Amino acid sequence: MSGRVRADALDVGTSALCRAVLESGVPGREPLVAVFPLDLTDEMDVTVGVPAAEGGTALPGGPWATTLHVGPYTQLPLAYAALLEHVRTLGHRATGPVTETYLTDPSTVGPDELVTRLAVALAG
Repeated sequence: MSGRVRADALDVGTSALCRAVLESGVPGREPLVAVFPLDLTDEMDVTVGVPAAEGGTALPGGPWATTLHVGPYTQLPLAYAALLEHVRTLGHRATGPVTETYLTDPSTVGPDELVTRLAVALAG
């Protein structure tokens, strides 16, 4: 499910897309994955869905850098900054997109227990 989301309401817009995917009855509902452009603009397209079946993908192949963030979604920008700095330090170039894979359900765990995998596509 895709939609236009404003950068100043990224959390609200992404949450709405996540709810829409869950309400659509998509089989294999967990985990949800959100796909964002590398460079945020005032308004951008965001896609939320479930991982593709084996052998299928809508994301670019090639190298990716990833990290796990444990904690509130409001702290994700800090995790992104650390991930992107690590990529630069190693001499790689992030090209995007970036993804967030929500490995825990915010309706069953507290904010400090949320686990989110962040990933960014790198130049091949």
